[in-house]
Amino acid sequence: MYERARSNWKSEYKSAGNRSNVSITDKKLHNYCKGIMKDAYNQFLPTLKKEYPKWDFEEQKAVRFQYSTNYAHIKEYSSRDWHIDSGDKLIIGLWYFRDPNDGAGGNLQITNGDNEEIKEIEYEENVMVIFPNTTKSWHRVKERLPSKINRKFINMLVEQKTRLHSYTRGREGNDSFKNVENYYD
Repeated sequence: MYERARSNWKSEYKSAGNRSNVSITDKKLHNYCKGIMKDAYNQFLPTLKKEYPKWDFEEQKAVRFQYSTNYAHIKEYSSRDWHIDSGDKLIIGLWYFRDPNDGAGGNLQITNGDNEEIKEIEYEENVMVIFPNTTKSWHRVKERLPSKINRKFINMLVEQKTRLHSYTRGREGNDSFKNVENYYD
């Protein structure tokens, strides 16, 4: 499936340093991603129930899969500083499609926001990272060196209409560690 996705990659050109998201319409690839996220949902359900004890976990869920491309940039940049995803997302998945000639970095870092322990996941070919979206699921993309190669990944989401927490991105687009109200605690 990795080769299928890589050879059928879709994107819409955006300017340098910006990101393009194109929905995956290939049914075989969509169903493959759906199976992975269904398994992840079942695995993370106990964590989500513990984090959000009053949450109606029977609410209808939706899945979304998209080819995501961060376009090459002539300067060092980070596509996203420390943040958690919006409260309507339950599970987040990133499936990396690193070009073999890409050594520009842009690794994912994760932490729980309570201590200084940071885990780093390298942006490598055919690596998949999946985690639940809790009020402690802080993550960021490290700086990426100047490069002529686009950064590609499939963004996989399990979502619902009800927001489980209050996190939103700052008005200036600045993300930072901040108190996040858990709506279902």
